[in-house]
Amino acid sequence: MAAIRFSPSGRMIAGIAVALFAFTLVGVGLYHLFEGGSCSTTGYGRYGPLPKCPAGTGWWMGFLIAGIFLGIGGALLAGAPLFVIPGLFTAIGLAGILYTLGNTGDQNAVLFGLVFGGAFLIGGLITPVLGGIRWLRTQRAP
Repeated sequence: MAAIRFSPSGRMIAGIAVALFAFTLVGVGLYHLFEGGSCSTTGYGRYGPLPKCPAGTGWWMGFLIAGIFLGIGGALLAGAPLFVIPGLFTAIGLAGILYTLGNTGDQNAVLFGLVFGGAFLIGGLITPVLGGIRWLRTQRAP
């Protein structure tokens, strides 16, 4: 059986595609875990009764965990390990903000989602934006 060999540019494209897919899994899983809120499989927690977790909570947790590991693997495959933290932070931030936009009933949850999601989104986007500005400055320099 022959092994698949990628050219360096093909390896980078494949790694970035895997990482983007993985960070999408992280965002989707986290969004659905936000929807479940504080819950318990038994209906009872350490400090008293809790609502039972909705069906599929285990799958969403699996999406989150698999997305983290796949994202790290994809970034390493692409040769861009510094892509992991901005990718994860952006996925977490977008999940928090999108959850907030869909659930405007509870004002405390809206405020938390905007602050939490906004902080992670800014943290995830600041590095690529600053890197892009630095790259543009080096392109203009004689």
